[in-house]
Amino acid sequence: MNNSSLYFQKQASDPNYSVYVNASAGSGKTKVLIDRILRLVILGGTNLKNILCITFTNAAAEEMLERLKNKVKTWYFLDEISLVKELKELIDHDISKEIIKLARSLYGILLAESHRMKIQTMHAFCARILNISASDASDRRIISNAEKHFLLKRAYYEAMKSEALQKIVTDLSILFNNQTLFEHTVDLINQYTKFSTYLHRIDYLFLVILKTFNFEEDFDLDIFLDRELNLLKNDELFLIAKALLQSNKENAQLMEKWLTSDLEEKKRDLFEYADIFLTKEHNKRIKIVGIKALDESMQISLHAHQQKIYEIIQIKKSYVAVLHNFAFIRFAKEVFLNYEKFKDEDGLLDYDQLLINTIKLLKESDDRHWLLWKLDCEVDHILVDEAQDLNLSQWKIIQLLSEEFFSGYGAKDNNRTIFIVGDQKQSIFGFQGAEPNIFANIASYYRDKTHHAFKKWIEIDFNV
Repeated sequence: MNNSSLYFQKQASDPNYSVYVNASAGSGKTKVLIDRILRLVILGGTNLKNILCITFTNAAAEEMLERLKNKVKTWYFLDEISLVKELKELIDHDISKEIIKLARSLYGILLAESHRMKIQTMHAFCARILNISASDASDRRIISNAEKHFLLKRAYYEAMKSEALQKIVTDLSILFNNQTLFEHTVDLINQYTKFSTYLHRIDYLFLVILKTFNFEEDFDLDIFLDRELNLLKNDELFLIAKALLQSNKENAQLMEKWLTSDLEEKKRDLFEYADIFLTKEHNKRIKIVGIKALDESMQISLHAHQQKIYEIIQIKKSYVAVLHNFAFIRFAKEVFLNYEKFKDEDGLLDYDQLLINTIKLLKESDDRHWLLWKLDCEVDHILVDEAQDLNLSQWKIIQLLSEEFFSGYGAKDNNRTIFIVGDQKQSIFGFQGAEPNIFANIASYYRDKTHHAFKKWIEIDFNV
């Protein structure tokens, strides 16, 4: 490892700073996490059990705890000269007898109190918060992803049988095959935080969809079609259709039939009529068959009519897309409510609900002040591994836990820090609802927090 890498790693593990690290796999970030924990204990006087280290998987938590054990086990058995050398490399500090004694004692402390160490996933930590609070949710069993999939499948088929949704189910079955519809429904439900927020505002959600497709709230497709079709110059177009008979009899007859039909028939047969002017993808045809047989003024009029039909079709397609999106959301809502009902009946909790319940406890419950105070007493430093994979709910919990670190009104007056390490490049994959911009925005959040609290903050890029 070159001197530059060692310098960055030493900076990142400095316990006096809150730190944000952008680091890819293989850059030594796990070593930095272990070094930081040890420096917090040796230089900062922090108790091991007061360090919260959030990992993305249980396997990562176990590996980190094992590497920490192996390091302090080595210290326990090393001769004093070798131990002093290792400690100097770690902390760049004079090694006193007290530091040597502390370093040798860590292995015994870790063996005796490993069950109190807080190297764990966010979900495991949230489950502990529910247990501390003795909330109703603490008695629920957290389900695996396989169990969640089974319950969602059951909820999906229950919704398919709903009499109230038969028209919606029929419409959606035209758009999607069964497996694709299920996958899309699950994808939406997995955005639990956003989706559950809108469930009680379903009418508002329709307005959001309208706006997304650039429609006004009072848009009415029938009124739009009535107005636009009535504005067509039928007499002129009928003459063009007559003139087309010699060069394209099929299209000419289709034009005549559509132009002489009543308004409701025109609306019903609009897409069939549009085939004269548009491709299957509803783009304008470069050449309209038979148009060369028309005089110049008729060609200009027919091209203008083609443009108008194209515009009408695009608006109708967009509005139909609005209706399909809303129909899909109504169907997904039914699946979601069935899923929630099945969980409630069996006393189950999924990971998304676990996060939401934790946030509610920390923000809205009657015991929130006591709960935050208790957690504030237990946690002096927070370390977040694979930070790019955390979603907004997980970051909200970390922000609530670390709020007192930078307010000056916490349970303790020692220097308390947060350490965040992740790979900005990997954040594009969006695991478990993670969003690419969150990882970058969180740096700005804590940069401001530390600045206003007059505390030390550093951002390091191991990939440079």
